[in-house]
Amino acid sequence: PKMYHLADGDLNSKIDRHDNLGKGNFPIGSFLQMIEQDTMITLETPRNPDNGLDDFENDVQNLFKQSEI
Repeated sequence: PKMYHLADGDLNSKIDRHDNLGKGNFPIGSFLQMIEQDTMITLETPRNPDNGLDDFENDVQNLFKQSEI
C-alpha cells in the first residue's frame, strides 16, 4: 500500500468503530512495526470541532507513544 489508514477499535467487535488512538484495544504498536519507513499514514479517527485540534494532537501523541513500544 502507498498509505496506511490507522484508527483504534475493538478486536472483539464486528463493527469498524474508528476510535481515537488509545481508546480501543488494537495493538497499534504491532501494526506500526509492519509499516515500512517513509510510508504515508493517515489517521481515520473522529474529531470534535468544539475541541479544535486537541483530538488530533492526542492521536498523534498516542501514535508516537505506540511507535516506541
